[in-house]
Amino acid sequence: MQREEIERLKGMDLIAFLENMGFRPNWRRGDKAMFFSPLREEQNPSFYVQRSDGCWNWKDWGTGESGDIIKFVELYYGINFTEAVERLGASSPAHFTPSIDNRRCDPQKDSVDWVREFYRKGILMNRDKIEMVRSYFLKMGVRYHSDMKCILVNDRKENRAYIGIPVPFPIKMRGLELRQVDGDLRKTWGRKTLWLLKRDPLRILIAESILDALSGEILLGDEKITLCSLNGVCNVSQLEDLFIQYRPKEVLMALDADEAGQKATQEALEIAKRNLVPVIEFTGHIDVGVKDLYRLLMLREESLPTAGRCMLSCRI
Repeated sequence: MQREEIERLKGMDLIAFLENMGFRPNWRRGDKAMFFSPLREEQNPSFYVQRSDGCWNWKDWGTGESGDIIKFVELYYGINFTEAVERLGASSPAHFTPSIDNRRCDPQKDSVDWVREFYRKGILMNRDKIEMVRSYFLKMGVRYHSDMKCILVNDRKENRAYIGIPVPFPIKMRGLELRQVDGDLRKTWGRKTLWLLKRDPLRILIAESILDALSGEILLGDEKITLCSLNGVCNVSQLEDLFIQYRPKEVLMALDADEAGQKATQEALEIAKRNLVPVIEFTGHIDVGVKDLYRLLMLREESLPTAGRCMLSCRI
């Protein structure tokens, strides 16, 4: 990757780039402009763009994040640095337009920009829909936290309703994890990533699914620990970035008891070791012969004395 090419990309007019995507500045004065953030939902514009020393940069005053055009493309599309450089170098700004209305074909549900726009429209729910979302998690035996900001998704083609859970979390969403309201179907729109419910960043519980993570806080009796789910063992490598960003003092690892889960556990332990992150393996579900934390929680509800003796077993 040539440094000259990277510097050329950083010199691209970011205001014009955003305008070609369909975003209009709230105000503009020469090489400075303010937008409603393209990276999240907000009521007042706080996404500031300016040109300085030949380079264009942005800052989201609502979250404190900042960067250049490459960083923006990384966050907007949920891709890494190399992919962002390749995408910027190979595409014209018009390629990045997120407008659903201009599409003449079926929506590309694997596209991060489409999913983000869908979510922005779907988050404005009435009281009945909010209650349906909350009731789903209560029916599953776990708690629903308002910070999760889930939405109700009606897939008209399938004639099914889903709960849409933004991943990794609403402000930086790269995808929607969809769970059928009245069934067991699951699917992903956008990019499949880790899911996070951010609380104490120094303590993290890592499970395999979102329901497992939500079950874990109940089993532990801990509503302050940060919850993380892999959303599939293929995402275990993403723990590297999580550990680098959060530098946790304690990680509780509770992946599935099956072969794939235990293989992912070993890979996760290697990643933690490289980053000097202390890990405690949660083995309560393994000890009682169930696959994951959600099944352990259900077992506890059915037979508290038996599950209660084992559910806090750990390996350091």
